[in-house]
Amino acid sequence: MTYQNPTVRWGMVLLACLTLASYQVVQAQSATPLEGIYQLSGEDPRFGPYTGQVEIRINEQTGTYRLIHTQIWESVCFEGDRIELSCSEEGDKIALAWEGEVLTVTEPYTFRVTLSPVGFIRSYRGLSREGVNPTPIEFLATFRRMGRDTLKGVFVPLDRPEYAAFSEEWVWSSPRADRPIWQNQRVEIPSHDPIPADTKASMFDLFDSFYEREEVSPYLDRSDFQEGMHYVVFDATDYEFYRANSDVVRVIQKIVDPISLAEARIRSRAYGKSLADKALHFDTVTPLYHLNEAGIYSHYDSLAPADQRFVASSDGTLWTGVYAASQALRYLATQSPEAFENMRRALEGLILCFDIAPAPGDFARGVRARVADGDPAYVQGIGAYADWDWRPGANNDMLKGYLVGFTWGWLALEQAGGDPALQARMVEIVGNLLRDNEIAADGLSNEMLLRMLLWMMTDDSEQRWRYQILFEVVKPFLVDNGNGSLYEFGISDWSGNHLNLQGLLSGFAITRALGDRREGDFRKGLRKGLEQLRHNRLGLYQLVAGTLGDFQQLPPELEEALWVMREFPAPKVSHDVDWSINPAFSLSPLPALPWKLDWGEQGGSVRFVLTLFSNAT
Repeated sequence: MTYQNPTVRWGMVLLACLTLASYQVVQAQSATPLEGIYQLSGEDPRFGPYTGQVEIRINEQTGTYRLIHTQIWESVCFEGDRIELSCSEEGDKIALAWEGEVLTVTEPYTFRVTLSPVGFIRSYRGLSREGVNPTPIEFLATFRRMGRDTLKGVFVPLDRPEYAAFSEEWVWSSPRADRPIWQNQRVEIPSHDPIPADTKASMFDLFDSFYEREEVSPYLDRSDFQEGMHYVVFDATDYEFYRANSDVVRVIQKIVDPISLAEARIRSRAYGKSLADKALHFDTVTPLYHLNEAGIYSHYDSLAPADQRFVASSDGTLWTGVYAASQALRYLATQSPEAFENMRRALEGLILCFDIAPAPGDFARGVRARVADGDPAYVQGIGAYADWDWRPGANNDMLKGYLVGFTWGWLALEQAGGDPALQARMVEIVGNLLRDNEIAADGLSNEMLLRMLLWMMTDDSEQRWRYQILFEVVKPFLVDNGNGSLYEFGISDWSGNHLNLQGLLSGFAITRALGDRREGDFRKGLRKGLEQLRHNRLGLYQLVAGTLGDFQQLPPELEEALWVMREFPAPKVSHDVDWSINPAFSLSPLPALPWKLDWGEQGGSVRFVLTLFSNAT
């Protein structure tokens, strides 16, 4: 037996302890936690290198991890509504944000993300979703540590070779913060209670011929179709991001391509501008591009020949009146001379719509400069109006253009000191409508509101007492039922809701201007209408009724109305929108306007009532 020197033996033990401690320190140094925020750099074969952030975040309730991922490409832009390989001052940077799953939390780490290849635009600038498999694509990734703080791996599409893999390197930078680096905030809110089983069965029996239509049949066996629930969408995703980064277009949870970028740009144009910026934009472009030579609100086609770019609206008289009212309100609030001039142009357009129709009490749905295109919807004016075409078919909807335009226009003219010639023509037209137009002289709310207007214009006591008599007739409908604004299981007269609001608003404005005691009744009607349309984000209705209705305290719909305005893009855009390409979409089981029995024209209302873009999609 050999004996070891005790000093040597204890030295070896000490060395072993130090070695173990050193190893544990090294292990501790290399054990950077998986959870946290990483700076990423990556590259894909389509658009090249990109940078961004990744966050691995634990759900404290479930103990599961999720992967949050944002990136921005370094040298490509969405410029002129197309992708360019270089960026100019006008180009928008392109970016992507998504959320995925953490499948394993030990090395090798595995992750999964699902991206959609389609959204809601079917075609765009020669590109099309036709033939594209709409099924979401799964990308799987395996990452390994390349050092204490660095992970590296590749995301590979699963069974979808038409999509490219992308490689990334992540460098750990900090623990997670209270808020995730990005969050998808889209929510779908039920717009009504569940339909009782017996009511649903009766409705499905009533609309059986609707379900026989070819475009409806693909949805018949879907559970969401059979459920019959309708939803409104609220989506504040990236609002704060765009307020700080208006020069970026960020795609959400989708494959990045020109179509998905066109979809994302709508959100960018909505959230990247303040409400004041949007007001300035529309105040600038509307009188230039949407009031035609006659002063009638129109569409605009910039690609048409110069003398045919104004495309007349079939509802031009209504929208001209609404525009006149908007500019009158703008003038009343700001004293803007531009607003006053815009209002005058629109009021003169409304007068032309009345003057061009030869029959007593008749008026045009709209007027355009003479175009010999053979469109049977228009007829050439006669005599002094031969240089104009006008559209016959005056109805209740168009009449509201005179009511709302003349009501607010009169108030603005009075504040500006008056315009005797213009105001005399307005008085004459309202009087003629009441005398010769049976829609105006209906013995109900139309006649009542027009007689209120004529009383305000002329201070004629006869008009006042006639209005008061008619008010008692229509009060149960106008006041107690919110002027007929109803919503039942996803069905409503959406155009009618706007007309109902304009009637209540005009009545309120007149009674308030004249100090009439029935102002309170119109305020009650506004409140009742909004209560009956709750859970529907109608924007204007919520803003007007929520502000002027006789609520004890401001209703939550006012904040929703502000969001609707935030969600509105500026400039407006027109795309080939078709939600049926998206597998998440389901048709409504109920026709949009069932009382019209016009399945061929109306089809069905969508399951998701999309207000952003509408709504920020």
